[in-house]
Amino acid sequence: MQRSVEVELNPVYLAEARRRYRDLEAQIRQIVGWVIIRVAIAQGRGELRATLDELEPDEREFRALVSCEILGRGAARPDVRAWLCEYVIAQAPTAGARYQVAGAYSRLGTEARRLNRLPEAVDFAREGISVVADLPPQAVTANLYFNLGVALEGRGEVVEAIEAFEDAAEIDAALGREPESAWARQSIKTLRGRLGGKP
Repeated sequence: MQRSVEVELNPVYLAEARRRYRDLEAQIRQIVGWVIIRVAIAQGRGELRATLDELEPDEREFRALVSCEILGRGAARPDVRAWLCEYVIAQAPTAGARYQVAGAYSRLGTEARRLNRLPEAVDFAREGISVVADLPPQAVTANLYFNLGVALEGRGEVVEAIEAFEDAAEIDAALGREPESAWARQSIKTLRGRLGGKP
């Protein structure tokens, strides 16, 4: 029986993975069972590290990132997904892998925000931003700044939220993502209204 799973891969990482694997979709399907048996039920960091360290070096990054995305489809094991991000970053990842990790942090932050864990949401957004800070901005970068703004707004840090929304709006506009840029600009306008038109 063939398992089917959709994972969200950043365009830069997707291109890197397609160069590595002739049939990327088959490779991802093959990993699903491994994730369920070896990663989803892992009891701690030591067990996870041992599971990944037994792989060939070029396979570690791919399996860690795909594992993170498979678990993320069901919002499962945020602890494991956060650790997988840390693991990949410690491996001197490619640019595509760094964008992929940033996307995982973005989704983790969104989940934390939905659970009203605003300090976690802020931390995840900032961690994601730091992972790609020296890379050209992509949609994931704008999403992280927008998520940061929402979480900061929820914490009552209005001035900081405005700054995050401004960064999101600027990046989205530069990328030609006008609807997203407009959404961020509307958030800025709303928050400035709360401040009486200041900053």
